[in-house]
Amino acid sequence: MEPVRHLAVNGVEIGYQQVGAGRDLLVVTGNACTMGTWGTTFPHQLSTYFRVTMFDNRGAGRSTDDQSVPMTIQLLAADTVGLIGALALRRPDVLGWSMGAEIALAMAVDHEAAIGRLVTTGGDTGGRHAVPASPRVQDMFNDPNPTIDQFLDVFFPPGAEAARKRYTQEYRSIPQAAVPAETVRRQGEAETAFHLDERTWRGLADVQTPILVTNGSEDVVNPPANADVIVNRVGSGRVEKVIFDGAGHAMWFQALDRFVDLVVEFLEPHRR
Repeated sequence: MEPVRHLAVNGVEIGYQQVGAGRDLLVVTGNACTMGTWGTTFPHQLSTYFRVTMFDNRGAGRSTDDQSVPMTIQLLAADTVGLIGALALRRPDVLGWSMGAEIALAMAVDHEAAIGRLVTTGGDTGGRHAVPASPRVQDMFNDPNPTIDQFLDVFFPPGAEAARKRYTQEYRSIPQAAVPAETVRRQGEAETAFHLDERTWRGLADVQTPILVTNGSEDVVNPPANADVIVNRVGSGRVEKVIFDGAGHAMWFQALDRFVDLVVEFLEPHRR
């Protein structure tokens, strides 16, 4: 992997890595995760087609935080847009997973001019329209000291043991930066506020950005019914939906080759 660099963004220092060349693709990770959660295979396969920028959300891994500022999904979206500006990226395409998909949707609503096309996986619109995870899954994400096995239990469904084993080996083969307990708490507060807030759901009706919405059919973290909520809100003319049968929340790894091909098919014809 490329070295981690840092930039001042929105009052904090954001740690990021870039790999590949070509049109810019920004990948936004999820709750209690860092850019190390992507592993190596996924970003390197994408880097065959794009210059991939990965980063840690504020307070996670190699990024700093300002705990005097309440953490919200909208703030994390503003951070991401700030990173785009600091790197002088020209309307990069954005791929967001889990909480990262929520950040990406908030970017499309609040900062649409800053981005190109958008891919979401395992995300939702927030507000009362979102279909929540089970209490067991919510408790796991609010645990200040989650283990890798806890994550794997909800990332991969029964029957995906081979993918789970490959991911575990890859995850443990690279240095992983920590997500402090305080950041886990603050991200949990941001998620709670997002699911009490209708702003992103309302704003999606006016978004013109083309969006590819994906989910695993067995996703217990962000149930696939949320993909329909996004599609129905954005409108059929600007949005596509693909559900991966038998895949869980870590669909992007479990069905890696097919997912990368789908992303390339959606983004490549529109490279500028």
